[in-house]
Amino acid sequence: MFFKNFPDTIYKFGSNEPFVRFQNFGKTAILSEESVGNTTIYEKYAIMQGERPDTLSYKLYGTTQYYWTFFLCNNSLKESGWPLGSNELYHTALENYPHRVVTTTTNMGTTNFKKGQIVTGSQSGSTGPVVEVNLNLGTIVIKTNDNFNVGETLTVGTGGDIQTCIITGEGTQYDSVHHYENADLEYVDINPHNPDLGGLTAKTHIQRLIDFNDNLSNIIVLNPKIVQRVASQFTSKLKET
Repeated sequence: MFFKNFPDTIYKFGSNEPFVRFQNFGKTAILSEESVGNTTIYEKYAIMQGERPDTLSYKLYGTTQYYWTFFLCNNSLKESGWPLGSNELYHTALENYPHRVVTTTTNMGTTNFKKGQIVTGSQSGSTGPVVEVNLNLGTIVIKTNDNFNVGETLTVGTGGDIQTCIITGEGTQYDSVHHYENADLEYVDINPHNPDLGGLTAKTHIQRLIDFNDNLSNIIVLNPKIVQRVASQFTSKLKET
């Protein structure tokens, strides 16, 4: 196993805990430019659905033992981990964005549609607390599993202090708009009270995850002809540091 090459260190996990010995996985080694600084030793690769580091290592190098070189050569993998499969990506989106979102052209800046307030749909009867209000997009994130109806009135408050807005759009939070982009992929502000979306593309939360995951899949790998030499030098320097 590659991780056996990481040296042991002594650490105290908390002021009231005893010192213990554990492997220092934060230890790194710097390779010479001869080994990894020359772009000719790299090849581009697009990680396919279902590929794991060990299976990709076997596919490229005939052995699973070089799986760690993918993380060595790609900072994006070190920082964000291996790309997710389509099912994992969907469940991640659902976990991160589990609520319902309604859209309105009503100016909510001076209303009680604020975080923590309970809102109710006049026709659907759906209700729940407000999680977030985005005045720039005219959206309200609501903690509920129930659907609202487009065109119905959303109310907040009780007694003589009831305020309303008309729902112009409704859906899952993960499939709701995160921002709008122009043809140059630049963020564009809209007027939520009278939105003109001509020439703009809505970028949803889940689409952002998909785009990020796709970019994560485009990596560089070591040329099979020199992977053994590079791996040997890296582990050697790791033991020296």
